[in-house]
Amino acid sequence: MDRDDQGSRDYWGRLEKRLPTAEEAVVREAEELLTPDMESPVTVARLFMLGLEDVDENAVALGQLVAPQTRSAWGDFTDAKAYLDAIPDPGISTTPILPAGYPDVAYVKIFNNVGSGFIVEQEQMVIIPAVVTLCRSNDGTGWYVYRMGDQPAPDTVEPMS
Repeated sequence: MDRDDQGSRDYWGRLEKRLPTAEEAVVREAEELLTPDMESPVTVARLFMLGLEDVDENAVALGQLVAPQTRSAWGDFTDAKAYLDAIPDPGISTTPILPAGYPDVAYVKIFNNVGSGFIVEQEQMVIIPAVVTLCRSNDGTGWYVYRMGDQPAPDTVEPMS
């Protein structure tokens, strides 16, 4: 190894250990926002709900968030938007339901009237107006919206092809 290689290695090693500048931190944060965590069913459900706010502007993104086997059923997403708009002040749960024996299916509850966050500390009756059903990609690297509305049985959710 010549001196230049060693010097270069030392430089990059020191660079990795330093703290990012404020500008670099902002760029990293923006990249994280623009590169959603598709491995989180809650994140995918939230992005889908946000996309429904303007279906014309977000049609391409919405099409990429839904499972390919259900894509044609969504049409132009106006029915999904109308369905979500009928739920007053919707919000989603922060924890997905992962049915036992079905590792490729997840459910994310949509609650109504959640102007501000709340914590359920004891059993109580909560009306769930809708559920976002998601299925995992074949390679296990991401979740996709399969359906929104009633919660289907996990054995009826078609696997991704």
